[in-house]
Amino acid sequence: MDFTSFHPLAPALEPYIDYYYIQRYQSQRTQLRYQCFPHLNNSLSLFSRAGFHFDEVGSHVQYSASDKPLSLLTVIRKAPLWVHHTGPLHKVAVVFKPVGLAAFTEQPVGLLAPNFVAAVDPFGGALDALQAKVFSVSDPKQLTSLLDDFFLALLNPKPQHLLESLYNAVVDLDAPQPLHLIAEQHNISRRHMHRLFLQHFACSPETYRQIARFRYALHMATKPEEKQTLTQLAYATRHTDQSHWNKQCRKWTGCNPKKLLATGTSLGVQDTFWRLDFGM
Repeated sequence: MDFTSFHPLAPALEPYIDYYYIQRYQSQRTQLRYQCFPHLNNSLSLFSRAGFHFDEVGSHVQYSASDKPLSLLTVIRKAPLWVHHTGPLHKVAVVFKPVGLAAFTEQPVGLLAPNFVAAVDPFGGALDALQAKVFSVSDPKQLTSLLDDFFLALLNPKPQHLLESLYNAVVDLDAPQPLHLIAEQHNISRRHMHRLFLQHFACSPETYRQIARFRYALHMATKPEEKQTLTQLAYATRHTDQSHWNKQCRKWTGCNPKKLLATGTSLGVQDTFWRLDFGM
């Protein structure tokens, strides 16, 4: 499998888009299966000629020469997700920063994908023109230029001062504050803050903070320059102890940190971390 990630080059997009990536898998017969884990970012995945369905096993994308291009929006998940690909795979994905998607669409994330994954064009049909071009470009620089031009044309940032301030306060792991106090400091009720998070982040503030801590711990654990024990990492990432981290890791991944790090794979140069499984 080929996986390449790269950043937007347009400075105007940096506050909203974290990175792009290309994923290719050429086999006609082999099924690629991978497990991905809860993240604070939202992603838009573009597939050339594919069908999609979702069931209790996970998300299924199957190549078919007769199908049209497919776009999938995936927002915050509260559990690990298995993704199944059958046949050759050509995927181009856009990973938005937590409040980034709102700069390109009028609808909040929670309404665009109420079940965390949806076959949808969040831009009201504008993706058709992009998908007609994007799969014929293989060079990352040319693809970056094409994607940048598309999103620059859609860019319509709206003031999000309250939402951004709430986000920064909730994910602040260095000086965490009780959620009711964060609401009071922003002159809103705890219930209103809860509604805002459901609408714009597709989960509660409590869940959002837990996922932020999990992703921070995973980031620290996968940094090659970091050589800490699991116990040291637990304390460094604001868990009460290693038992607390073990419990949180099982909640978000289904296994303990040691097994997760032994079976997972870091892809690209950003923070994509999946458990890969190639089957016939």
